[in-house]
Amino acid sequence: MKPSPSKRLMRTIWLRLPRAGWTYKLAKLLTRSVLRPETTSLVRDVRFAGRFAMRLDLSDIVGNDLYCMDDHYEALSMALWRSLAEGAETIVDLGSHIGLFACAAAAVNRHARVIAVEAFGPNVQLLRSNAAQFPNLTPVAVAIGVTSGSRTFRVSPITGGGYVEPDEPGRVSTPGTRDQTGEGFVLDTIDLAELCTRESIGPIGLMKMDLEGLEEALLTGQKEFWARWSPQHVIVEITVSRSRREPERRMFAAMAERGYRCRRLEGLYTIPWFQAEDLANWYFWKGS
Repeated sequence: MKPSPSKRLMRTIWLRLPRAGWTYKLAKLLTRSVLRPETTSLVRDVRFAGRFAMRLDLSDIVGNDLYCMDDHYEALSMALWRSLAEGAETIVDLGSHIGLFACAAAAVNRHARVIAVEAFGPNVQLLRSNAAQFPNLTPVAVAIGVTSGSRTFRVSPITGGGYVEPDEPGRVSTPGTRDQTGEGFVLDTIDLAELCTRESIGPIGLMKMDLEGLEEALLTGQKEFWARWSPQHVIVEITVSRSRREPERRMFAAMAERGYRCRRLEGLYTIPWFQAEDLANWYFWKGS
């Protein structure tokens, strides 16, 4: 079985368009409407940005996006990530999914040590396959948590992965309901300091964090990690409620106290207007 002619046509067209925010938003509009993910698994190998191989499953929402739009996917964030990866010695990708950002970093900097962390089994299989082409990329199959122990992992109905339930009873992982689901299973979690200790990770030059709702707890807490490892550059996907700004203020205040500056990279909603939340990638960095 092959991808539909319309998806193959879209990929052909998008490979010829400029990489920009508007091409990403237009592509997402198409892949959320007439070019939705497949209903059954459809694995394909593609050349991402013409630079390296990626094995994708078009039944997964991210895999479908990557097939249809190639490196228009989060193009502004990817451009910054590649640029920063060129000068980093150690790179950590938390919530790596199938390894897109980790592979991009390993491709532009063959001397860097790249660690890709992912917990969801189907994603881990593709991550390992994609990572195999890079000797400097290590996939780590583990769930990041606020604390080390056992937590429930909830499978997301839309994101091609899921999220770890928070430690505090009654606290939701995301401000809204876009990723809530009843399907889940128990797995072991480790906090950021334990991850770095276990994997013998030294000073981190660049880190990406996409953990579906744990960002607030990890940015405001994890004192040992931020004191000992203190990444120079951090890109984080953050969801904040437009009506409840306290978590947002806590996150940015905590990072400012650690010496980080920040800016919003790009919004990730297809149509941002009238959304109850703001979903965006943010960039934190130390120095001027």
